[in-house]
Amino acid sequence: MTMRIGWQRRAGRNKRRWAGGVLLGLFLAGAPAFSYAGPAEDAEAQAMAVQRLLDDDRAADGEALARAALAAAETALGADALETANLHRLLGDTLFEQGRFGEAEPHFRKALAVRRARLAPDDPEIARSANDLAVTLKSTGAYREAEELYNLALAIRQSALGPDHADVATTFFGLARLFGARGDHAEAAAAIEKAIAIGATAFGPDHRTVVLWRGERAFMLHFAGSYAVAEPAYRAAIAAAEASFKDDDVHLASYRQGLANLLFETRRPGAAEPLYRAALAARETALGPDHPAVAASLEGLGRALEKQKRAAEAVAAYRRALPIREASAGRAAPATDAVLMRLGVALMGDERADEAEQVFRRLLALRERAQGPDAAGVGEAARWIANAANAGDRAAEAEIFAKRALSISLAARGDDDLLTGFDFLVLGLVYSGQQRFAEADPLLTRALSIMEGHGQESEQMVLARTALAYTRFSQRRLDEAAALTRRSLDAVTAARGASDPTAGELMLTLAYIRLEQGDLAAAERLSQAARAIFATLASRQRSAIRADSLIGRIRMAEGRFDEAGEQFAAALAWLRGRFGTDSAETIPVLADLGEAAFMRGSFAAARRALERAATLTERLAAIDAQNAFANRTGRIEDQAVARGAIFDHLVKTYERLSQERPRERTALAEKAFLTAQRVIDSRAAVALSQLGARHAAGNGDLARLVRERQDLVERWQRDDRRLTSLHGQDRAGDAMASIATLEAALSRTDRRIRAIDARLAEAFPDFASLRRPEPVGFAAARAALAEDEVLLFYADTSPLGTVDFETYLWAVPKRGAARWIRLDRPSRALAADVRRLRGMLGVGPLTRGAQSLVADGEPDRKGAVLAIAAGLYETMLAPVADMIAGRTLVVVPSRSLASLPVHLLVRARPRTGGAADYSEAGWLLRDHAIAVMPSVASLAVLAAVGRADDERVPYLGFANPLLTGPGGDDRRAFTRTECGPAAAGGGAAAAAPMPALSSLFRGAVADVGAVRRLTPLPETTDEACAIARALRAGDDAVSLGRAASEAGVKRASQDGRLARARIVHFATHGLVSGDLSGLAEPAIVLTPPATATARDDGLLTASEVATLKLDADWVILSACNTASGDGGGEALSGLARAFFYAGARALLVSHWPVQSDAAVRLVTGAVAALAADPRIDRAEALRRAMLAEIEAGGARADPAAWAPFILVGATR
Repeated sequence: MTMRIGWQRRAGRNKRRWAGGVLLGLFLAGAPAFSYAGPAEDAEAQAMAVQRLLDDDRAADGEALARAALAAAETALGADALETANLHRLLGDTLFEQGRFGEAEPHFRKALAVRRARLAPDDPEIARSANDLAVTLKSTGAYREAEELYNLALAIRQSALGPDHADVATTFFGLARLFGARGDHAEAAAAIEKAIAIGATAFGPDHRTVVLWRGERAFMLHFAGSYAVAEPAYRAAIAAAEASFKDDDVHLASYRQGLANLLFETRRPGAAEPLYRAALAARETALGPDHPAVAASLEGLGRALEKQKRAAEAVAAYRRALPIREASAGRAAPATDAVLMRLGVALMGDERADEAEQVFRRLLALRERAQGPDAAGVGEAARWIANAANAGDRAAEAEIFAKRALSISLAARGDDDLLTGFDFLVLGLVYSGQQRFAEADPLLTRALSIMEGHGQESEQMVLARTALAYTRFSQRRLDEAAALTRRSLDAVTAARGASDPTAGELMLTLAYIRLEQGDLAAAERLSQAARAIFATLASRQRSAIRADSLIGRIRMAEGRFDEAGEQFAAALAWLRGRFGTDSAETIPVLADLGEAAFMRGSFAAARRALERAATLTERLAAIDAQNAFANRTGRIEDQAVARGAIFDHLVKTYERLSQERPRERTALAEKAFLTAQRVIDSRAAVALSQLGARHAAGNGDLARLVRERQDLVERWQRDDRRLTSLHGQDRAGDAMASIATLEAALSRTDRRIRAIDARLAEAFPDFASLRRPEPVGFAAARAALAEDEVLLFYADTSPLGTVDFETYLWAVPKRGAARWIRLDRPSRALAADVRRLRGMLGVGPLTRGAQSLVADGEPDRKGAVLAIAAGLYETMLAPVADMIAGRTLVVVPSRSLASLPVHLLVRARPRTGGAADYSEAGWLLRDHAIAVMPSVASLAVLAAVGRADDERVPYLGFANPLLTGPGGDDRRAFTRTECGPAAAGGGAAAAAPMPALSSLFRGAVADVGAVRRLTPLPETTDEACAIARALRAGDDAVSLGRAASEAGVKRASQDGRLARARIVHFATHGLVSGDLSGLAEPAIVLTPPATATARDDGLLTASEVATLKLDADWVILSACNTASGDGGGEALSGLARAFFYAGARALLVSHWPVQSDAAVRLVTGAVAALAADPRIDRAEALRRAMLAEIEAGGARADPAAWAPFILVGATR
């Protein structure tokens, strides 16, 4: 057996990505005892399997499989995926065929609703769902609505397909049945005649198609449950086909199969058997012995034989069907699953329980991996295992959880078994396919180590090494990736020769790496050598096309864009011919073709290619975002984000095209606006979307259920990360115990989530669609803005050919036209200026305290700061100065601008020059209040959420934790544990450098001694107490000193005090790191206890914040660096995201360590301004507080002191 090893290019933020499915398929070619298929394949194959059961007239069996498939899909693919809609449709068909029309109706309605939401209004699939629902409504007597739906389907099909299309005839058939059902026989006859006339016009009166429509009529009657009419219709169709077609015609075989199914469903298995055999013989002749349709006939025959108590013959039929399903759909596919189940049942019927148990054990493993540990199919398989074991008088228990596959191998076979290595490899491939490379790397390393420990070079070892090379490549460890690939290539060449196909695949892999390293000559040489190998092998045409595409990429790198375009066009034509125009296989080449056209200046052609690539990518995103893991862990990658370069390039293309077509600029601007939003990967935006989902659920039990589910997902993610980490380590007794504990915890969490999902599916079916923010257009953005607000959305776009990173701005006012601008400086330059500006301000890694953050080493530091800030203003805002005049700015920053407080920009420099006082500068905040949003969609979410009711207390604050400083003897905090005048000598002292966050942890909890030695903040007592007085909350609203503890915060959450506070305030240290290690994560410092526990160790981490129950209009974090991202380009910190998730509508956070005295004035000033003038919003209140600092002059006017705070979220 030959094996393909190689990469398929995927356009994305990583320029080269692997085809994880191809890699997995390579391994499966050499692993007869194991299989794996992706969720997308499973969903499609499940739908095909249900349809085949319907074709076989096995509605009851179809119902059982459809229900299991739908349960897996709603967990696996989500309620609003197109594939899930298809399964709803098919389950409706099975119920319909059994005459259970009322039960079928909601499934057809769901399918129609999803398709209308996901597809274009004139898409024929909408017509299909409208037709399905119409048929059902007709059967329940709802004739008026059914007729409306038939007419909708008819209008769509006539418009999209033409008035003489066969599908139009199908709709008329449906109308005819409707009219007949309500007694309008004349109209029914007219409709049937129209259907016949259309068929005759389209194909000719005696054309094959007309005969096929007769068979179609029989199928329709069958699906409608009209068995008495369907049977003669089938027989008439068979007679007509026998007169016109050859005996081995596949359509004739289908009619025989359909009639056999009908006879089987009407309890006439003896009459069905000869028809199944006739269909089987014809399909074997016409399609070959290994075609999936042959398997369908074998399965139908097996069922008929079972019903006649001929179990041994049924086993033989199923055993023939099994390898066909494995080869065509995959060893882990639903179609294979169905045959395994029937085979096991037949073996039990033949009293071969031992053989049956092995089949069911394999079935259990496949279902656990594909569906999760608690899927209905898993329970079914476990049940049959118990039956088989009981029949064989054995007490062995079956494993019932898919995620425990690796643990089962470890327990049964040991650490170094090849199959254990394979399990590590599969898990690593799954993580790698999700771009979780840091988690995949140790698993793949371990897999390779196990396989190499067995000595002999194998295809599995080559695959493991190649998969590991991909993770290194994706982490930009190119030399390591090249070394791993070269090692496999040398081994394969030595063992099989340089012309072996596997050697060719490895050459392509190495060529990708060389291209990324800039070695075009080596990439060319390797690509051509691989192409020469594949050119002689008919079975490797796909590999030859991959080689051609890679050669095209090399031509692009050489600037030979015309030649590259020709390469890509030829590759695309082949792929479409082989896989179809809608195949995901075409996405990378479409992206390449678009890039080549762009570089040639053919922007219209680039648009066509890139839009098609984006459309296909969105289909993948809809599948992946809803699969089994996404529902529980949220860890599956978003295909649109993963392939973000396609969307970025489309934005660039729209902008160039708008210059050529100025009349289309407005429409193109909105297209680009939506496209750019699609690839924003903001965890804070997702958290706000989750808040929106809870709001949409209302205020009662349903909202609490949604919150519980979201909390369980957070817990699942933490436990899953810990489990993955343990799997990549050496085994020891404690580790094995921890693995078992975590697996049990994951299982419990899964079960609870599944129970919640069942209730949400009934009571809140729109929940799944609210889990992730969706792009919004200009109208929706305007609707969410206040009258005095303007939205400023900045988006960076990745390089395209020789065009560098670019940043775009969309300015959207409440009223009037939006404006779209490509900033005149590249993204890299903007990011560099932001870094320089922060550097000039001297905002280094210092804790909150009195130590000055002002760096005075620069001779004209003020002048340099003002010059950079003014330059950024000219680039970022001057082009829309007329639009923003007098407006509050709602800013969605790009990644290059994420660490810039926008109010720091300078509209006008002081007339006296660079050495002037900062108080004379024309800071942007003089003219504008400013709020920040993590995404455009967040604006709409917060507008929908609104403010909570006013039956709440105004304020709850936590301040002045009891800290003793680095020396352990600073007692200032202990003197300020009550509201009142400041004690003498109780002012702030110079801050010490903040220790590394990971150094504050010992194991799973914080080192309370290290936490206690942080610098005390007694002045925060004044801050919190002043706010409480301004809001007339009373001193009892403030928790100080010992009361400002982690346990106290959690108690306030549990007893509802947190949720009853409109403003929640933490005045303390905030610890955020861009590169956390160990178990450390962003945290808020509170009073450490004497002894650390999981509940209270003095650090309220982001994950613990996420468990709090808030309903706050505003959360104030007057702590250092609480806005900054945690690394990797995330614009807001984990703390910010956690507070949004917990229930905050707006945050006050800081971009860098804050001078403590400035923090007191800014926070108290903002709250006091809001309390004094309720007409203003939070953004204006913050603006006034900062402006007061500037007007005070001197050191207070230094932006390092007044500029770090930003308002994120709702302004009111």
